[in-house]
Amino acid sequence: MKNTLLLILCLSVFMTSCYKEPTPQPNPNPTHHYVYQPINTIGVDTPKTLLGTTWVLYRYLTNNTTSPITTSDTLVFTDKTNYTYNGYKSTYSLLPVTGGYSLVLNGTILGNLSGIIFDSNLDMGQISYSKFSEITTKQVFYIWMKKN
Repeated sequence: MKNTLLLILCLSVFMTSCYKEPTPQPNPNPTHHYVYQPINTIGVDTPKTLLGTTWVLYRYLTNNTTSPITTSDTLVFTDKTNYTYNGYKSTYSLLPVTGGYSLVLNGTILGNLSGIIFDSNLDMGQISYSKFSEITTKQVFYIWMKKN
């Protein structure tokens, strides 16, 4: 009986003395953005850029349509991260990935789009039937764009 009471007392002290540290929450509005550049760029091609170019999104296809939809939306790339979509300011990114470039276009009429394009698209000024996904909804679009 004495041992049982002692055991119950020890267990209750042990169980009530535990404290869980709160998990720190990430800052939803980080103030610093980092872009990493390779240190050794000898013999490495300079990445392509959209800076100073104007493109027209002239056709797109969704998985809900059987024929492409014609449009005439103008994209003017004003610097390395900003562009205008039909005159409305928004942001974009063009980052090298294996085999091409990841292009993210925020603020389009179709939503925030992400897709892969290639050197040949940038060199020829033509993107044809390239698969892009809306970042939030994951809806798939095939887009056609040409450099003006």
